[in-house]
Amino acid sequence: MKEIKGCYGRLAIGLMTIAVILALSFNGAECRCTSGCRQIPKKEKRSVDFRASNQRVDDARLPETVSPHSYRLHLKPSIEENTFHGRVWIGFMVDEPTDTITLHARKLQIETTSVSVTTLIATTNNVTSDFQARTQEYDKEREFYTIRLNPGPGGKCLEPMNVYELHISFSGTHTRSGVSRLDGFFKETYVDQKTKEKRWYAATQLSPANARQVFPCFDEPSMKANFEVSVARPGHLSALSNMPIKTTEIMVERPGWYWDHFERTPPMPPSSVAILISDLTPRHDEQALKSQHRRRNGASPSHSAPTFRRQRQPGTTCVTVWASQGVGQEETSTAAAVAPRVLSFFETYLDTPFPLDKLDLVALPAYTASVPAHNWGLIFFRESDLLADNAGSEKWVTSRVAGELAYQWVGGYVTPGWWTDAWINKALANYMTAVAVDELQSRQDQVPSQRSPSSLIYSLYYEYSKHSPYSRIMPIKDLVSAEKGEMVIRMLNNTLSEETFRASLKDFFFQREFSTFNQDILWHIITRRAHIDGTLPKDASVKEIADSWIEKDRFPVVTVTRDYSAGTADIEQRMFIRTKTVQPGGARGEPFESSDGAGGDDQHRSLWWVPIVMATQDKMNFDETKPITWMKPSERRIVIKGETASKTLPGPESFVVVNPEEIGFFFVNYDRRNWRLLADFLQGPYGLERVPEVTRAKLVHDALNLALGDELPFDVALNVTRFLRYERAPAPWKPAFYIMDFLERQLDGTEAGKKFAEYVVRLVSPLYDELTSAERRHGSEDDMAMVEITPGWKTRLRANARNALCSAGHPPCIAASKAQFDTWMEQGVPIPVQSLCPVFGWGTREEWEFGLERVLKFNEAQQPRYGRVYLLKTLASCTRDPELIKRLLKAGLHERHIFTDEELRLILSMMTSTSSGHHTLFKYLRDNWESLKSRFEKKTQMWNSLISFATGAFKTQQGYTMVYDFYKKHKGEFGSAEVIITQSLKKIKSEAQWSEWNLPIIESWLDAYLKA
Repeated sequence: MKEIKGCYGRLAIGLMTIAVILALSFNGAECRCTSGCRQIPKKEKRSVDFRASNQRVDDARLPETVSPHSYRLHLKPSIEENTFHGRVWIGFMVDEPTDTITLHARKLQIETTSVSVTTLIATTNNVTSDFQARTQEYDKEREFYTIRLNPGPGGKCLEPMNVYELHISFSGTHTRSGVSRLDGFFKETYVDQKTKEKRWYAATQLSPANARQVFPCFDEPSMKANFEVSVARPGHLSALSNMPIKTTEIMVERPGWYWDHFERTPPMPPSSVAILISDLTPRHDEQALKSQHRRRNGASPSHSAPTFRRQRQPGTTCVTVWASQGVGQEETSTAAAVAPRVLSFFETYLDTPFPLDKLDLVALPAYTASVPAHNWGLIFFRESDLLADNAGSEKWVTSRVAGELAYQWVGGYVTPGWWTDAWINKALANYMTAVAVDELQSRQDQVPSQRSPSSLIYSLYYEYSKHSPYSRIMPIKDLVSAEKGEMVIRMLNNTLSEETFRASLKDFFFQREFSTFNQDILWHIITRRAHIDGTLPKDASVKEIADSWIEKDRFPVVTVTRDYSAGTADIEQRMFIRTKTVQPGGARGEPFESSDGAGGDDQHRSLWWVPIVMATQDKMNFDETKPITWMKPSERRIVIKGETASKTLPGPESFVVVNPEEIGFFFVNYDRRNWRLLADFLQGPYGLERVPEVTRAKLVHDALNLALGDELPFDVALNVTRFLRYERAPAPWKPAFYIMDFLERQLDGTEAGKKFAEYVVRLVSPLYDELTSAERRHGSEDDMAMVEITPGWKTRLRANARNALCSAGHPPCIAASKAQFDTWMEQGVPIPVQSLCPVFGWGTREEWEFGLERVLKFNEAQQPRYGRVYLLKTLASCTRDPELIKRLLKAGLHERHIFTDEELRLILSMMTSTSSGHHTLFKYLRDNWESLKSRFEKKTQMWNSLISFATGAFKTQQGYTMVYDFYKKHKGEFGSAEVIITQSLKKIKSEAQWSEWNLPIIESWLDAYLKA
């Protein structure tokens, strides 16, 4: 009895960590006794935080009265009838007297006469009694199935401290992915690749809240219980579930069928239950397979005690990959090799053994889910996610496997308490995945470990510096919170020390094993460990730090201004918004004023907990990630002086770097002198050797983005990029290529643009030449052959370098593309898509006309439609010939039935990519105003698009004058597009101001650089 009570105590604590809705929302079906029952005062209910946008957030909560601790689930599919039948025995306790049980059910036929409750253990009168259902109610909207019980021989109510078992028989229908959503107990057919035979399998997809569609249950993530699953199957198929098979027995009532009874699971939510019935085959060492996936005859399992003992050692879990019989062994070899290594890595990293005896990774044929089903112990993948046949797909498989195994700990071992907590679960799992993939792939690619999720952080920087970040769109709030949460976790790992952070994760899994958590629990555990280790100030908490980053839709720029004579540094934090410009009559760099409060006083209110981590030229201490101080949200400005300054700041001829290695999610600006010291050192003989790759990337990224945000003069920012001529590592080039592309489009059509193209060629061509020197053949390159012989990061770096050179009109790149295009024209050999734009932009009219002809004669029955779309995009966006642009406009705007409206909008949009394109588009609208207005004015969407694209892409005062004169001439004639052209004028005025301020600076710097 102590054992049961102990388990109930842990479950009760777990249940108290989540909230329940008020009794009024239960419409009278709350857990209450009928008259005559002894009442215990009702517990105070807690409210729910519904800020997250997950589709299950608004689900009504089940009453807290009933606490399930175990399930025995029997499922028997009837494939011919496309149905399944089942029985479930749910062990539970109650925390107050009641005659009502409420649980979840959806699309199930329940045998009402089968519903009963048996007292297994009675502590009050030691009488074992049965309760029969008096009434059964179903609330379709909330998917609540409520059972009201008749009094039993031993009493009128279910009593606290007793252990009960609820029995229900039911049936349901298999879903089909081609007919309905992929959820519940679905059935799918596929064709075997070898035999071409049609085969089928049945599997479950129960997350996030679909267990209720397969069996009646308490379908909430916090209501964890032990499960003993039994599955009926035909003799020629096998069954898998979360745990290994305990026994197999013959189905007496159905010849040729068997019951597979699986081992009891650890506590887990109903949505984690997984079942697969199929003829898929294991890809694993046979001896290991036999030791784990064993079948033996034995008695039918009985209801076990509601506890789970974990006595496992690291490295003892059997990992098996399953695939259809037509899949070759070599295609599953990557997953079979990677999964045990990832599992071992996590066990070591977390110092926590994986708690299950086995782990199955299944490549399901015809599986259409967008992401794998990360069930505990049994993961379902699309075949394309788990099978590898080349180096590129091996990297994809490694990433997918690592991601799903991270969810085995975060989501399986510990589970978010409610749907509002899904984002922190994803954030922690994503961070663990990044660490594992970095560890595995850095060895494979022979590239130094970076531990910097650059793709993630650059996308966040871009969005959060915009006037209206996407995080304000509620449907993706959870996703954005998860991305920010991952960055916060990475920052904590660095600033608190990896030792402290890993120890806190070990504490986390030890304290919350088989239980639930939310962000506050995780932050509290990390705070406690950091305070014990002395790596976090006592007046700070991780929750305060994390909230300051996650709850804001912005990020800061930290400006470091040194006083070189006094040996001090002034550090200031404020919100960064990239959409800033020179306001009329205002100073450069003033905050952008907006209706949403993004500027003005909010600059003072929106502050963060900022770790000030500093590396210096005299110490080169880039491995030091301990902050010298934390800036608090109450501190807009601090000064590093006195003893702190003498210990941390270098002499006046040495640079400082704040936030090296992208430790925190913020930009850093410096005074002009410190930027010069940095640029000179990077350009010098030891710059690439002594400044780490990720820090070099951050300096390039911050300098160029600060210049775009009017926080830093462009000559200072461009000066930082000089070292790239000698850079061969991938990280610094990623932000450089992005900004090069942006500036190339910004400067297109100007004298500065021509000089910028020459600068790009001078900077990038040494990198490209070195990467291609061994593969260059007869003045051309074989891109496809290189993929197989070059490490992945080099292949990507080479492709990006090639694109930059081609965009700049580099003759060797154009010549190579034209050679491939000629082969396409003459022999029909497919051309790499990256060669189209250089040819359409720098080639002949004959080549462009050939591309247009391919579009007009495109056969959708024989070719995928995206081929036509891509050709259209490149034809419209790459050519610089006004006559060809007019040719395309005439075909689209005056000749009917050549392009769809969607294709026409795409063409107009793509034309704004070049100065020649949007100038020609505007002149075409101006010169053909009456005919275009007559044709499109009543087609509102198309008319608005035409006016927007034709007038909104100019960037100079000359362009503003052209559009303004056009607006004055036709004012009042624009109809629904009247507001659009006024917005275009405002945008052009802003762009013209930017050009007026920055173009002379950029051109002057380029002149000096190109002469050097």
